[in-house]
Amino acid sequence: MLEFKVLLNMIEDAKKFVSIASKYNMDIIARNPKSIYEVDASSIMGMFSLDLSDPIIITTNNDELGRKFKTEVKKYIVH
Repeated sequence: MLEFKVLLNMIEDAKKFVSIASKYNMDIIARNPKSIYEVDASSIMGMFSLDLSDPIIITTNNDELGRKFKTEVKKYIVH
């Protein structure tokens, strides 16, 4: 399992992130840090149901693919 935070405060950022997530054959879960509510990060409707004004936590269930995905979305990663 791989976990990291991203900031997608622009609509175009969220759309691009979802587009990238959709290419991967693994579970990519997104949630707000103070919430137990989780969504599929490859779902535009799911992502827009989150509060995107703050960083969100991304969790992947596959370390190898997760590292590739993390590299592809590195411009959205925050610490």
